[in-house]
Amino acid sequence: MSTVLQDCRCFNDRDVDVRRCCEIISQFLYLHGVGHHITKESATTVFFGATKLLQSKDENLKRLVFLMLREMSSLVSPEERIILTAALVNGMKDSSESVRSNSIRVLGHIIDPSMFGGEIERKVKESVVDKNDAVSSSALVLGIRLSARQSAFENIKKWVSEIGTTIQNGSPQVQLQAVSLLWTIRKYDRLGVTKMVGQLLRVPLRSPFAQCLRLRLVGKIMEEDQRDDRTMYLFVESCLRHNEDAIKLEAARIICSVSSLSPSDINPAVDTIKKLLLSHSIVTQFSALRVLNQLATNRPSIVSPLNLVLEPYMSASNRSLATLTIATLLKTASDWNIDNLMKKISSFMTEIADEFKTVVIKAMRTLCLKFPHKHLLFISFLGSVIREEGGFQYKKMIVDSICDIIGSIPECAESAFEYLCLFIEDCEFPSLSVKIIHLLGTKANEVTRTYHIIRTFYNRLLLDEPSVRAAAIDALAQIGKVNEKYRAEIISLLKTYSTDSYDEVRDRAILNLELINHSELSTSLMKPLNIDFADLENSLIKYCNSESSD
Repeated sequence: MSTVLQDCRCFNDRDVDVRRCCEIISQFLYLHGVGHHITKESATTVFFGATKLLQSKDENLKRLVFLMLREMSSLVSPEERIILTAALVNGMKDSSESVRSNSIRVLGHIIDPSMFGGEIERKVKESVVDKNDAVSSSALVLGIRLSARQSAFENIKKWVSEIGTTIQNGSPQVQLQAVSLLWTIRKYDRLGVTKMVGQLLRVPLRSPFAQCLRLRLVGKIMEEDQRDDRTMYLFVESCLRHNEDAIKLEAARIICSVSSLSPSDINPAVDTIKKLLLSHSIVTQFSALRVLNQLATNRPSIVSPLNLVLEPYMSASNRSLATLTIATLLKTASDWNIDNLMKKISSFMTEIADEFKTVVIKAMRTLCLKFPHKHLLFISFLGSVIREEGGFQYKKMIVDSICDIIGSIPECAESAFEYLCLFIEDCEFPSLSVKIIHLLGTKANEVTRTYHIIRTFYNRLLLDEPSVRAAAIDALAQIGKVNEKYRAEIISLLKTYSTDSYDEVRDRAILNLELINHSELSTSLMKPLNIDFADLENSLIKYCNSESSD
């Protein structure tokens, strides 16, 4: 990078070598893109040197300079960026369409939103309806970028007429950006959004992406407005017969996600998804399956007739497709095919990403609660996969699922606790260990293998970090307060750790020793507090403030 920075001095030459400057800018952009560091002083020097190249007549060099200035806008101070504003405003008046569009793009990165007014705002507003698509697109993107700031938003929301013209006459790309900006302007006005969408329904959009965005806005209104207005539904339903698969998928997803629609209203979307499953594109098949998977979560009865259609996809070579198929079938499964589904998913759980494993675990939890007599099969599966490789969110999902199943089906606690005890022996996530230990301590006296759980807690006291050891102390004390058979051994353990080097472990051990030895103290301390916690919080805040003022 240091060599390139030195070469950037040629930007100040009286006779600029266009070819050499292009090579140096390309090298600089590459090194900056891959993460090479540049000091603030060097960035300032190069930035102002590059601005001088805007006077060049070479179009290719100018395009590279604009790109360089845009990338360097975050490396220089706001005061230094402002100096470039006048040059960019002049560039917006240039006869070259490339210069006008690039000037607007760079302006969006360097301008202070509070300065977006007067001549600058007027020129950008005029550019929205420019005949050149690149210029119009640049102005719309600048509007989207600055509309997040209230100072600029007040001016941008006056562009509605120009944006409407662009939506009707612009190219497909410009239409998408215009619809997006119009939504950004109107999204805080519910009545304005409804009126905008009603107008968009009558506009022929050429861009498939703009049509998908329009469908999403329609779906948002359908979900929020539960009135029996068939206009929106009929429009979305008509999009199921579009030539573009993306639009058909978006329309089907919206119909399947609106909770107020009846099964007869959803059936056309399901029929469309069934046809899309026959597509030769893996992406289309996966997208159609994902819509079915989401529908099966809330309305499995609508998806269950498609089980025979979905079953061949369990053997798909694409593991993501096969996993999503099985997750969908699990949500709509019957008693007779659960064993076959479990066998299929067990064969390749190690070969798929955590994202898809999480989908399977969610479906597994739902199915277990639906068929409680099969709980041993599900607990065995969850107990085996929890010890395999995986990230925190995946492991947390499994632990949460097991906890939910134990809460709903108490008779599975014995086998579930055995798997959880094995898991925390080598768990790399302390927060999960703490959660499991708390559950085991609460339920340990309700199962027959209490001693095995106590032994697991003892191992945590010997091997784990302080937060887990503190949780184990509390869990042992919970057992000792109720179970007289193991009370003496637990008291001995607590005495050992009452001199621990960590404050939290030591304090909990001493407190719990007192609570076990003096049951009347435990009873009085553990009684619920009959106070309003909001009032308690306010009193504590007042007390702390009075102490600080003193």
